Amino acid sequence: MTRACLACLLALLLMPATPGGAQEERRGRAEAVPLLGAVVFAEPDDLLGEALSRLGLDRDDLGYRPRGSWTRYPLPERIPHRNAAFDDLFARPHLVPRFLHGMADPVREHLDPARLVESDAGLYQLAYYLAVEKFAGGFRNYSANNQPELDGAAPLAEALARIWRENGAATRRVAFGKAGADAEPLAAHAAAIAALDPALREILATLLLNLHDAAGWVRLAFRRADRDLVERALAIDDLGETQGDGQVYYPALDDLARAWDAPSLCYGALKAAQALDTARLSLLALPASARAGRGILLDVPTPLGRVVVSGADGAEHDAAGCLLWLDLGGDDTWRGPVAASRGPALPLSVCLDLGGKDRYHADGAAQGAGLAGVGILVDAAGDDEYRAGKRAQGCGQFGIGILADLGGGDDYRCDSSGQGCGYFGCGLLLDADGDDERYLLGEGQGFGGVGGVGVLADWGGNDRYEAEPYAAVAGRADYHSDFAVAGSSAQGCGMGRRGDGTDGHAWAGGLGALIDIHGRDRYRSGNWSLGCGYWYGIGLVYEGDGDDLYESVYFTQASGAHYCIGAIVDEGGDDTHRLFENAGAGLAFGWDYTDALLLDAAGDDVYEAKIISLGLAEIRSNALLIDLGGDDLYRLDAGQLGLGASDTIDRYRRPPATAPYYGETLSVGLLLDAGGEDRYERRDPDSGRFAPDSLLAEGVWRCLPAPGTDDWGFGNHGAFWDCQGGRLPELDPYLEASP
Repeated sequence: MTRACLACLLALLLMPATPGGAQEERRGRAEAVPLLGAVVFAEPDDLLGEALSRLGLDRDDLGYRPRGSWTRYPLPERIPHRNAAFDDLFARPHLVPRFLHGMADPVREHLDPARLVESDAGLYQLAYYLAVEKFAGGFRNYSANNQPELDGAAPLAEALARIWRENGAATRRVAFGKAGADAEPLAAHAAAIAALDPALREILATLLLNLHDAAGWVRLAFRRADRDLVERALAIDDLGETQGDGQVYYPALDDLARAWDAPSLCYGALKAAQALDTARLSLLALPASARAGRGILLDVPTPLGRVVVSGADGAEHDAAGCLLWLDLGGDDTWRGPVAASRGPALPLSVCLDLGGKDRYHADGAAQGAGLAGVGILVDAAGDDEYRAGKRAQGCGQFGIGILADLGGGDDYRCDSSGQGCGYFGCGLLLDADGDDERYLLGEGQGFGGVGGVGVLADWGGNDRYEAEPYAAVAGRADYHSDFAVAGSSAQGCGMGRRGDGTDGHAWAGGLGALIDIHGRDRYRSGNWSLGCGYWYGIGLVYEGDGDDLYESVYFTQASGAHYCIGAIVDEGGDDTHRLFENAGAGLAFGWDYTDALLLDAAGDDVYEAKIISLGLAEIRSNALLIDLGGDDLYRLDAGQLGLGASDTIDRYRRPPATAPYYGETLSVGLLLDAGGEDRYERRDPDSGRFAPDSLLAEGVWRCLPAPGTDDWGFGNHGAFWDCQGGRLPELDPYLEASP
């Protein structure tokens, strides 16, 4: 019998009955007393399973399943707009890696530059897996059903005429035998249409008919909402700043959320995404002569917005009011609301730029903004510059906004609510390759606001992600850091409207995710960032390979507060997780019914904080820090709770009848390190010097609270375990499948 087996047997023999209640009846069993400081030489086949077993638990004891008898608990069924995945992941946090791979694997496949040049399925599949499937349900990714019938003789002219006919406008108005001045709105453009290459005309006609179909579905989504209500809901552009703690109640949001038809809008978005990708490949396959020309080659009005084709010479453009702008190449400067929908007046707005070093500049919503509609910008190649104010670069508000940049080293800057941000809608920022820079003041880079989905997905390149950390620059001063640090709400963050302390209108946060497959990446942000949840929100970060640097401040890096989920899964590279300023509440930290998971699969990693961090569960949370290999370094201030621990408060011992859930739920804080030669250090807060932690070392198992102490029991479970190796079965199939 191995020493590991002996340790487990002795733990079982020493199992006393304790008063700690649990969420399920089966949890009322006695709790095992793990050996303090036991050295274990065997490699566990299931690292998490064996650690839980030593605590007298198993995976079914993780997570939370609220009950109707829990008075004072904000019950999920009374919190509208919850993401479909929330309840299950809240109850089974160990399945977060599987769920994250359900988003990361499509990015790995469909945003691969090699695949993008040969398949037109990428944008459709990514819109499905990252947005529609996570937001609306009811769909499976079979097809967008785009099958337009073209007129053989004059496909483009007939497509334009059909858009006029089928959107409440005749192409010819005659009275008393006389035609009006606008009798034939397309007649003035006949020469420009005829001047286009025939193959280009056919591709453009197909694209327009598909967009026409898509726009019809988008309009259908708002058939039950009057125009005034839609406009009032869209006029609200401060949701990131006003909804977190329910500072402002906007009844128009409640009213429109009850009136709109999200599946119809999603269907329109899928159709538009597929249409753009099909047109992109078809256009790039044309000979250069078919895509020649200078200046504006076509600018036709339609009831759905302008249809513009510009040449490959490069110019300055104002894309306001466009259904479609097709740019054939060149170094262009784009001004104004390019690819930004705006309610019934402009339900769909898309832009397809085939190449060049482009500059996109706008003060307001732009560059893939879906405001009560669908906005999609596809830039096929080139080192591009994006500048915008609020609600841009992949933002949806009662809509779907997508910015897809398929090549080049790009520079993205946005004030707020952008770079993958959704409120009652979806926002995607997709980047295929290149070394990219991203900066914003707050709310974005994968932010799921109330009832929304926001995803930033990047396939490759050495990228930098920054959400301004200092309140002097960004505003959003957070009291958790003496108002010096901004609440970033960024980089894989899901946050809801906590209305329990104000007007009672509590809305669930959405799903915010940041997914980066390849490259050495740098992350910098303030508070509430990097795999962070708040008030029924889900915040996730997935990192594939590369030596990555994560720098942030408080409530960050697999963290959250108040009924939420926050996680980081990093599967390769020598990574550094560093907290600065007051440097706490992170690196797998949960507060008030939070499921927090930081999982690193390989590499020599550094984890550094000052206070309350590193696998710490407080106010009944699950906080799991699991490192599966490498020579790692862990640092925390002397005297600080963390490094695999649970807090202990009187409500756990004596739950009040007005809040019984404290006695029926568990706290689980774990730090599990498998393999490698690891170091555990404590910092002297006065001198700043680090010294080895005398209680933690290779092979040690430690419980905090410790067995035999007054705080042991009562549903408190904290454990540190450094063992010789181990695996996590939930991750195995995905690590094996990921190149």
